[in-house]
Amino acid sequence: MKELTISTLKRRRKRDFEQIYNQYYKLVFYVSYNLVKDQELAQDIMQDTFISFMNHIEDYDEQGKVKQYLTTISKNLSLNALKKKTNKEILDEDAISLYSSQDMELEKVKLKLTLNHTLSTEESNIVTLKILYDYSFKEIGEELNQSLGQIQAKYYKALEKLKKYFEKEGC
Repeated sequence: MKELTISTLKRRRKRDFEQIYNQYYKLVFYVSYNLVKDQELAQDIMQDTFISFMNHIEDYDEQGKVKQYLTTISKNLSLNALKKKTNKEILDEDAISLYSSQDMELEKVKLKLTLNHTLSTEESNIVTLKILYDYSFKEIGEELNQSLGQIQAKYYKALEKLKKYFEKEGC
């Protein structure tokens, strides 16, 4: 099966999108499921990922990789779903007591909530990709269509904001 390019997909032929779906739906589901740990929610996110990708295909860079775009969309939608789920659970004190402080996924969600509360969306995305997903600055730059220098500057600025936030909170 030939790898379809963004420029090919911008022609909006149904068969091209079907090929992309068939090629990547398992990967997109896997990425989402690993974050949300809920099969039904992961399936919804998988569908939303492809819908979002198709609806915004004109916004994507011609040189970008379909696989990267889809995994990024899936990760972001999954993190948003976790954030919504976590915000509901935070309101319920009993639910919080069920979680172990050693539960890494919950710690990631808490960190993401702190990032979203403290940083701009762009800064939060950069820090998340760098720390939680171990992306290189170069990979982040490619994802966000920015130069290596811009990404590094924003990353270190975000770390300074976080440092001030944690000092203020007494952490």
